[in-house]
Amino acid sequence: MSTKSARSKTEDADQPAKLPFCGIIMPIAAMGQYEKSHWDRVRIILDEAIANAGYTPRLVSESEDIGVIHARIVQNLYDDAIVVCDVSGKNANVMFELGLRLAFDKPTIVIKDDQTAYSFDTSPIEHISYRADLRFDDVRDFGKKVAAAIKASVAKKREDASYSPFLGHFGKFKVTGLETKEVSSERYIIEQLQSLQGEISRLSSRLPNSNPPPQNRKDMLVTAAMAKNLASSLVQFENFDLSSDIDVSRFIDRVHEEVKDRGINISQDVLNKIIVAVVQETKPKPMESASLF
Repeated sequence: MSTKSARSKTEDADQPAKLPFCGIIMPIAAMGQYEKSHWDRVRIILDEAIANAGYTPRLVSESEDIGVIHARIVQNLYDDAIVVCDVSGKNANVMFELGLRLAFDKPTIVIKDDQTAYSFDTSPIEHISYRADLRFDDVRDFGKKVAAAIKASVAKKREDASYSPFLGHFGKFKVTGLETKEVSSERYIIEQLQSLQGEISRLSSRLPNSNPPPQNRKDMLVTAAMAKNLASSLVQFENFDLSSDIDVSRFIDRVHEEVKDRGINISQDVLNKIIVAVVQETKPKPMESASLF
């Protein structure tokens, strides 16, 4: 055996074994009384508990492969040996992903804070509760309970293949696995590009239209009056000096910004004409500047 080959095998042996994944379903953005930082702290607690149980933590939306996010979520919900789901606040996306996981009837740990009520549909599953204020002592005990529950659930499924974490409470069901098919690398790339194209089209259709829908004459007059009153108010209350080119430029930007923020439905051409009219009307004139407004 060559020295290079021996060294290569030694290096491979030194690499730590890759731990199986434990999926995480949880909110990640601010919602209601929960700030984003709250979920960041919960994620740190779960990551530590999952690692102590011998698994690699990851959100079910995460994957080493590139592809459409919805496909990754479903695949991970099916593949992961264990999933921890935080139903605190009953986020709609979280509850939907939990429903998918339970439909696959695979080991699932459900957690919630002490401010969230139990859901009737998931009541057969034991919930591990934690204090919403994440007090240190409670967090430490909570982490230990999560790690222990992960180990126990996986072990029970490993020992008894017929073990049903959820569906077994309602009758006998046979869960159909996800279909796996082999395709060439070229075909796979094409399918992924088509999926991405469809996803982009779907997201684009949800973006607000830059061109406002047509209005009748009465609505157009009302909208134009609103825009003009807004522009005039900005001149008065923000003290723009419309004799200055710099202030005129700032004024134009502010009008466009306010119109957008207030959702005033007006075309750019009409708005620009209104801005020009307001500038001309309010621009200081000799002997008349003191009488403006």
